[in-house]
Amino acid sequence: MSPHSQYDSIGAAYDAVKELPAARYGEIPAVRALLGDLTGQKVLDLGCGTGHYARLCRDHGARHVDGVDNSTTMITEARRREQPSGPSQASPAPITYHVHDVAELPHLGTYDVVLAVYLFNYAPDRATLEAMLTSIRANCRPGTRLVALLTDPSSPLSRPGLRHYGIEFDITSDAESDAGQDSTGTTEIVFTAHCDPPVSFRLHAPHPHLIDECLRTAGFSEVFSVAG
Repeated sequence: MSPHSQYDSIGAAYDAVKELPAARYGEIPAVRALLGDLTGQKVLDLGCGTGHYARLCRDHGARHVDGVDNSTTMITEARRREQPSGPSQASPAPITYHVHDVAELPHLGTYDVVLAVYLFNYAPDRATLEAMLTSIRANCRPGTRLVALLTDPSSPLSRPGLRHYGIEFDITSDAESDAGQDSTGTTEIVFTAHCDPPVSFRLHAPHPHLIDECLRTAGFSEVFSVAG
C-alpha cells in the first residue's frame, strides 16, 4: 500500500496517534524543542497530515505556514479545521495547505524553517530520498533550517517496553544484517499505534549514513543529528 493510500484510508483518525504517551511525552516535546522560537518566521511543514504541527508552528509565533501532504483526505481535513467556527477577536496567522508529493515538490516560496516529521520514513530508497531533499532545497534560502524527525533503524525498535507508550514496531524487510538493512539502505518496518481503533503504517527507516549522504548531496550543510 502506498503512503498516499495508507493515509487516505485512515483520514482524521490519525489524530488519535498524537494523544498516545509516545507522542505526548516524546515526539511533540522533541519537535517543539528542535523548532525553537518561530516568531515572525515563515515555515514549510512537509508531510503535514491534518495540520497538527502546522498549527503548532502558528501557535509558536510563525507569521505564515504552508502545509504539504500527498493525501487529499488529510489535506481536506486540515483545510476544514481552518474554517472559522464563530466570531474571532484576532485573525490567526494563515496556514495554506497543498497536495503534493514532496519528491516532486514545486517551488512554493522560500522559508526560514522546513519541518519534516517522519517524512523521510516514506522514502523507500536512495533515489526517492534524494529527490525529496533536492525539492526541499529548492524552497530554502541561505540559513534555512531543516528540522526532521524520523525513526532510526539502529535503535532497538522491537523492544517490548514500547507497547506501554502505545506504539510497536515490527521489522519486516529481508535482513541482510542484524539490523534488518536491505539493499536500499533502509529498513522496512510496520508501525502500529494502539489508539482506538489501532492504526498501522508501513514505513522505511533510512540508516543514518544514508540520510547524511543525501543531505550533503542535495546541498545541505552543517548537518546535526540528535539521538533520543
